[in-house]
Amino acid sequence: MRRAAVVIGVRKAGTLVPLHGAIAGAEKLASWLADEGFEVTRLTDEAAPVTASTVMQAITAFVDAGVYEQLVVYFAGHGFVRGFSEYWLLSGAPRDPNQAIVVNESVDLARQTGIPSVVFISDACRSFARSPADQRVTGSLVFPNPDDTLTDTEVEVDRFFAARVGEAAHELAAAEDSYDGIFTHCLREAFEQPSHTMVREVVVDGERWRVVSNRSLRDYLRNAVPTALRSRGFQVRQRPHAMIESGDQVFLGRAKRVDEAVAPASRPPERSWDQALAGGLESFRGSDDFEPGSFAGDEGFRVEGARVTEVHALGCAARRHDADVYVNAQKRPRSVVLEFEGGTGTVLPALPRYYGVVRVENGRVASVTYQPSRRTVNGIEYGERNAELRRLQSAVEDATRRGEFQISRAEAREFANRIRVMKLVDPTLGLYAVYAYAACGDLDQIVSVEQFMSYDIFGRLYDVALLAGERPGPGDDDLAPFVPVLSQGWTYLRSRRGTIPPAAERAEKYLLDALWTTFSAEGMAILLEAVKKGELR
Repeated sequence: MRRAAVVIGVRKAGTLVPLHGAIAGAEKLASWLADEGFEVTRLTDEAAPVTASTVMQAITAFVDAGVYEQLVVYFAGHGFVRGFSEYWLLSGAPRDPNQAIVVNESVDLARQTGIPSVVFISDACRSFARSPADQRVTGSLVFPNPDDTLTDTEVEVDRFFAARVGEAAHELAAAEDSYDGIFTHCLREAFEQPSHTMVREVVVDGERWRVVSNRSLRDYLRNAVPTALRSRGFQVRQRPHAMIESGDQVFLGRAKRVDEAVAPASRPPERSWDQALAGGLESFRGSDDFEPGSFAGDEGFRVEGARVTEVHALGCAARRHDADVYVNAQKRPRSVVLEFEGGTGTVLPALPRYYGVVRVENGRVASVTYQPSRRTVNGIEYGERNAELRRLQSAVEDATRRGEFQISRAEAREFANRIRVMKLVDPTLGLYAVYAYAACGDLDQIVSVEQFMSYDIFGRLYDVALLAGERPGPGDDDLAPFVPVLSQGWTYLRSRRGTIPPAAERAEKYLLDALWTTFSAEGMAILLEAVKKGELR
């Protein structure tokens, strides 16, 4: 079995505070991986800056070789989260906005390499971007674009993060004048003397190995990092997070010695999707009195939490009255530009035979749900399955409120399968199902959902076409809207080769942190001017 690793350690990114443990942690992990049989490329800024092009070259060399069964990409350095994107800062960032690794898009491209197991390991902060310079970082993709021939190999992508979104990753003094990232330190320790419950026996090239699977490593780190911080007197919160798609046969290293004693009790598992769905009704925050038929028209939107000041439906007529926006979709999805009081706004699809409920909080779109016209068969089904629908709507909203679907491959499929059956009643559930399938790389199911949805709504949603690999863009008459409707969809534009109108490209830098695509007043000014000039049709 041939395995490879690209190990990156960046002590100093631009003028940010130097990280004493970044290089040391990277070097120690690289040496450990080499001892485990990995072919390792080390990239640190000890002698020269680390650039996006050098990372890309290193990863591409392993991908193009076509002989590896596992590829590890490790990063130690500064990082941050902005919206639904995560960035690892290289030497030139943030002054050079391209000198960062865009994690989400790189994960998406990794799925198309044909390498059965790809593992991302991040010992970096996941704090929110705050400075103007951070807001302008665009970052680079560090995996090569695939050719147009789809690989038959199912790629499982495991991701280990030193902390949860919004938290910092901390360093510790390993010895005099020596530092180490506490997450990396605990990761290496996991293989020193693991509990027997963590160890699996696998056959590698005819030999029997006792290994710590990535699943066991996830559970170990969840306890080990907080414990290590407390034992060293750190009064901080750092909770590792992992997204594991692989089974118990996938691992990074062997167990050196096995502790046969009973393992300490682990933390309770995170809430399952069954629990989330069961509790969804109680946490649903939509309008309780908006029932089928209360909307005066057949197609359009009711906006809650903000007053609509301007509306434009591309290619058809639209008007507004109080909280309602009426759209004559004319039997295909239409792009609708909505501006709210205060200047922020959004772009949404008006769907034939459906009306949408748009909930706005602090000028940002917090949720969108669609309900079928009462005169349709779907409208009758809505009335019969109202409580079930609300549970599902609440669960998917909670699942995406602070980032991508943070679930495993098996959980994503279970979740998507449960919500897709209701997509006739609310097409946004089909949309969420597609994102869940994308989170686990299940293209076949994405295509299946799209085929059914296109029949239901007489066209395609931009996000669904994008994730199905159809490279949507201006000129697709059956497509709406002209941009992704969920904010995380923007992180797939480059890796899935989607295109948007020039005006939307200019407005992209004014996206606000919100679950659904929301532009600031500056971004809306760009879009509204383009509509009035006929650039958006």
